Amino acid sequence: MNISFYSYKGGAGRTQLCANIAAYLCFYKQRKILLWDWDFEAPGLHRYFGLAENEVKVNGTLELLENHLRIMRSKEEVSKEDLKTIGSDNIKPLAKSGKGGQIDLIPAGNYLKDYSVRLSEFNWAEFLLDYDGAIFVEELKKRLKDFDYDYIFIDSRPGSSDYLGISNVLLPDVNIILISPNDQNFHGSLTIINQILQHNYVKKGYRDNYIIPILSRLDVNHHEAEKWTRKFLDTFSFLLANLFQPFKEMNYQEIDIENYFFEKTFLPYNYSISAGENLFFGGERENISPVSFKRIFANIAEFLEDLRLLGMVQFKELNFSQFPLKFLSNISMEQGKKLLEKAEEATVNNNVDTANNNYKEAIQVFKNVLRSDSNNFDGLINLGKAYLGQKRYIKAKGNFIKALNINENSETAWIQLSNCLFEMGDFREAEKIIKKTLEKYPKSKDVKYFQARILLEGGKKNAGLQLFNEMQSDLMKKGESEQQFFFNEIKDLDDN
Repeated sequence: MNISFYSYKGGAGRTQLCANIAAYLCFYKQRKILLWDWDFEAPGLHRYFGLAENEVKVNGTLELLENHLRIMRSKEEVSKEDLKTIGSDNIKPLAKSGKGGQIDLIPAGNYLKDYSVRLSEFNWAEFLLDYDGAIFVEELKKRLKDFDYDYIFIDSRPGSSDYLGISNVLLPDVNIILISPNDQNFHGSLTIINQILQHNYVKKGYRDNYIIPILSRLDVNHHEAEKWTRKFLDTFSFLLANLFQPFKEMNYQEIDIENYFFEKTFLPYNYSISAGENLFFGGERENISPVSFKRIFANIAEFLEDLRLLGMVQFKELNFSQFPLKFLSNISMEQGKKLLEKAEEATVNNNVDTANNNYKEAIQVFKNVLRSDSNNFDGLINLGKAYLGQKRYIKAKGNFIKALNINENSETAWIQLSNCLFEMGDFREAEKIIKKTLEKYPKSKDVKYFQARILLEGGKKNAGLQLFNEMQSDLMKKGESEQQFFFNEIKDLDDN
């Protein structure tokens, strides 16, 4: 069973929980656990087992990904036999119980080989979008089944990152999300949870949607402790119905699930364990007091044992010929949109080189989205906008027309097509399109606004000015750059 450990912000106790649940399962349950460090920017799982970076001494995930890129760049045709997958030389033994329990580690990378430099130079967009990186990661995931681990724990990078879709969506069967008591953690965690649940990879059934929310680092003596506890339950208890579904035959339905779950998983702030890398289980097995902080780690581990032993979480092997990279569409689209925003901002600021580079990268991202889903409406619209930014009008026009073939009632697509014709200098056709659009959406302020712009710049200034006056109050709500455009046009009219 693969489980990711994630927190929206650092300092929630994510890695400490990951390491200690592994230790409990190893020494108390005699399980085999693999720790997989996906916190590339701040790897630290090895520290909980007394190892410094220079003592890890094995090639890790970064080296595997780099090797994949090298092979894919060097050959036109690549078979699975060409790819270097996980082997024993990527695994560092950490601990053994003496009774079959075992903890191993795949580190983020080899920290002795210019790790930080290589990490900063690694191109995640190229890996994921150009060279089938997600398929390679799926192969790594499948390869680990051969090692016969009971659990694979993934220590995921906090916040947002280029590879969050891998460590939080693609790799795990279960997500454990630690949530500290403040608004940014609550909001950020809920956003990530919804992204996981709405992701194509989950919605298509290629993994289960078990998510375990854990409130952590709340001081029970704080005067607002009760408020934050209630807020946690109100915000995240919707996850519990699905989470407890497997336990119907174990009489869990006869108890108050919210309170039961909270009592078993709440990780309160404890100053005695808040500093250092503390491992609380190891060596001789001891009785754990029901009021000890160790009991909480044990309870969470026991809950995972129930999930595993009931067989509710199962490995699902993908058939990529039927499902080619569609699970990456959401991640890729967001990357492309960010690049497009940067390009448009650079264009406004006359940073030509920056704009061109970002438009170029955005085009590559959207083309890869469309390669896996040719009818992706947003992909067509955004690819058209990126081409338009590069003044590649024919390609832009073609993508807007394709988008309209998918959804002929899209106001956005009609406006973008008219804008493209306008930028090409075909004012008559642009005006014709925008008039038709206005017939479809007579109350649309955006369509009227764009029609006024076409009239003003297309030589029909009196008509444009009349329309401008009719919607002046709405225009005042637009951005300063848009206001300035119209004010300049009016000034030109007055001067003439």
